[in-house]
Amino acid sequence: MNHRLTTALFADPPGAYRPIPFWFWNGDMEEAEIDRQLQEMQAKGVNEAFIHARRGLTIPYLSELWFARIGFTLKKASEYGMRMWLYDEDNWPSGYAGGRVLKADPDCRSKNLARVVVPADADLTIPEGKLVAALAVMEDGRTLDVTESFGTAGVSPASGSG
Repeated sequence: MNHRLTTALFADPPGAYRPIPFWFWNGDMEEAEIDRQLQEMQAKGVNEAFIHARRGLTIPYLSELWFARIGFTLKKASEYGMRMWLYDEDNWPSGYAGGRVLKADPDCRSKNLARVVVPADADLTIPEGKLVAALAVMEDGRTLDVTESFGTAGVSPASGSG
């Protein structure tokens, strides 16, 4: 769409230029309630929304009933000239799929790196399989890679894991 910005257009922008809120689904989300909320959004100028499952939703996430309600929502939204987006997650964090990912493969659990700063003369024990890199920071700000000084500590460069 090519719209020249005017005061009137700014005050009442086309649907494609309006904010797209998260539509938190919690509770029973019966068809009548879905329809009521869609009409209320439309009446307030909301033309699009992200459907997002949240705590309290009584419909099992990704169940047949879930998809039936999504289908109903898309049909009604289309009748009202609205667009829906599906936030592909059950609560937070992203990628969790309501616990299904970890249930299927516990190795998919999140991992992180920790930065540890120690004095140069400190005793440092590296847990097996945890060392990614060891750097010495010189007084002038230069860094020196001293990873090899600790051995491989069980880190496998081929797999990139540790």
